[in-house]
Amino acid sequence: MMESDRLSARKSTLEDHIRSRTKASRETIKDKFHWTSEAAKALEDLKHRLQIPPILTAPSPGPSASRTTFDVGAGHRMSRQLSL
Repeated sequence: MMESDRLSARKSTLEDHIRSRTKASRETIKDKFHWTSEAAKALEDLKHRLQIPPILTAPSPGPSASRTTFDVGAGHRMSRQLSL
């Protein structure tokens, strides 16, 4: 048997396996999933929220606006000790 024949047979076997598992998965989902009016409302709410762009605001002036993670972490304490 040539290599191309073996590959073709393996491909066919794999396709059959995938096809059978996909069909079984669809049947399982179909049996267990029930669409309700509450789910429909939640989906519409999600769609609406995804259509609204986020609102970005400038940081408010003050000491917290100019602070970085370096300023509030151990690095800030170490740099202060080194400068003393």
